[in-house]
Amino acid sequence: MYPTLFTTPGLAAFAEEVDAERSRQLAKFGDQRHPDMTGDATAQCDARLMFDEWAEQYRQINNGHLDQRDTDPRLDWTGILLEEVYEALAEPDPARLRAELIQIAAICQAWVSDIDRRPLALACQCLPATATEGPLRCDEHLVQRASTKEARPARRTADTITDNDLDELYARIDTLTAVCRSNRRAYAGAIQDVQAAEQRAKQAEAALGRVRAEHDRIAALPTVDRIRAAIDEPQAIRPA
Repeated sequence: MYPTLFTTPGLAAFAEEVDAERSRQLAKFGDQRHPDMTGDATAQCDARLMFDEWAEQYRQINNGHLDQRDTDPRLDWTGILLEEVYEALAEPDPARLRAELIQIAAICQAWVSDIDRRPLALACQCLPATATEGPLRCDEHLVQRASTKEARPARRTADTITDNDLDELYARIDTLTAVCRSNRRAYAGAIQDVQAAEQRAKQAEAALGRVRAEHDRIAALPTVDRIRAAIDEPQAIRPA
């Protein structure tokens, strides 16, 4: 048994399971050392910008800014975890990346603790198989997915893949990369348009405030002074 080192409820049991899993990983894969991200500097920068945008999207969702078509406004663990994961993937600094990974681990522990305290009969509801059928339990849904997967063509391996398959794969990667970059540029352009519109709105609001203040000033004058102010006010020359 492990000594009592933790005060957070459920954390000791979680640490024991993580320790056991890490032991299995070490036995199977050994001590792994990998780069945080592969690719050249441009590719890594593009990827981190994309992950940062995704983190912001989930941050907005988690803060309640949902799609109006979403009928369930509740906060969920999926959105919470993905926000933190994408924040970590967007972080180039190793120290801040490490801090983000610790936050991810803490969220995973909180999620596991929540699962452990649920009734055993609680199961999520998946989409119905057809429009006339009711929702399926997840285990039934996974069985259907497995049977569908078996009917698919066999997956290519390093021993069976051909040059044409590789060319097609690289072409798909290039297409997806171009789409991601295009979406990022469109997103940045939209942000600039919104900022410009907000600036114009502020200027219009300030001008309207000045007009109202002048109106109130003139309205507070005696009648004779208002007439004089109207006469003395420069009039725009109208074209003949």
